[in-house]
Amino acid sequence: MSEAERAGRSAFDLYRDCVANMMNEFEKVRPAYVQSITNLQQQTMDSIRKLTELALSAQREFIEPMRLPPIPDAWVRGADELNEALVKTTSIANKVVIASIDTATQNIKIATDAFETFARINQNILKGIRSTLTPKGE
Repeated sequence: MSEAERAGRSAFDLYRDCVANMMNEFEKVRPAYVQSITNLQQQTMDSIRKLTELALSAQREFIEPMRLPPIPDAWVRGADELNEALVKTTSIANKVVIASIDTATQNIKIATDAFETFARINQNILKGIRSTLTPKGE
């Protein structure tokens, strides 16, 4: 942009360009943010899995020499049922969270569309007001 073009810009043009530049910068780094979050989640899951396996291994080494009697079948069935219920509950909770995120995404789109329509209506109202205030000869 030349000096003459810069000098002729209005305050609004300057403001609009600054906002557009910031939005462009945000858009450029968004993929890196998403990848970083994905990497963090994956590393967290890997670490939890590894630490759980280490803890279980240490517990097994402590308990096995005690030669405890086998767990009764009713307890095994109860533990299996509880585990299955927890897995189902977690699955449902995850689906609810994902549906909530998808709903929020749709709501943002709907709100944006509504605001765009509202802005157009206001622009048309302003044009109508200006046309009635402007003398016919001009």
